[in-house]
Amino acid sequence: MGVMSFLLPSGLNQEARGELERCSIAGGPDNMPTPTELTFSSGQMRTRRGIDESGWLVAPWPVAGVGHVMGTTATLMERTRRYNLLVELARGKINQMRCQAADWRMGGLQISSELQQTIHAATLTFGRAVTSASGGSPTAQETKHAQDALEQGYRAAQQLVDAYIEQVFSIRQQRAPKLDTTLGCRLNPVGGEVPAVLQSGAVPLAQAFSSVSLPFFWSDIEGEEGTYNWAAYDALLPGRRASSWRSVPAR
Repeated sequence: MGVMSFLLPSGLNQEARGELERCSIAGGPDNMPTPTELTFSSGQMRTRRGIDESGWLVAPWPVAGVGHVMGTTATLMERTRRYNLLVELARGKINQMRCQAADWRMGGLQISSELQQTIHAATLTFGRAVTSASGGSPTAQETKHAQDALEQGYRAAQQLVDAYIEQVFSIRQQRAPKLDTTLGCRLNPVGGEVPAVLQSGAVPLAQAFSSVSLPFFWSDIEGEEGTYNWAAYDALLPGRRASSWRSVPAR
């Protein structure tokens, strides 16, 4: 049986304590969580599972400005000595963020000096948390450093993702200003009225989408047999004739 124990911060509120009951140990080639038995006593959490191998803890923890986030530790070996839960969650996040930054930088991502400083600051704060660890019940200072490192790690990760999104989309827009795939939307008239987005002008809509689906009743088009009136729909998209649209009347 694989067993690991984690020291919990003192003064843990009831909400955070209840959330920890969702913890599990994950690992293996598919990174899947395995059924994990949890026991809480004397300020610590003990995990037990039927697999005897290393893995990492998946645990929810409150992050300021975000809420409870399901984070992970780095890979941990099973041992009798107890781990500090908050320090290990901070280690896992800082390691994940730094490795992702290195991978993306090798792929050509430009990391600003501001972001680099944020990553460096989070790493230093984690170093303070580790060096202040006593090995026993977490002190208030140790807990504060670990919580600060965890939150800085999440902020740095968010800035890293934002930078990646901005640069990737900028490159894609330079290579292909317009999407080479079809992107459509469906607009439903409200109370029989034409959608305001079309009444006010369709230029932004036409730039964003390759197609628009607007349901209509055939009786509105062919009020009398053999007599067709597309005028109302021709007016929706300037320069395009509704009569040439691929139409499937609403029933």
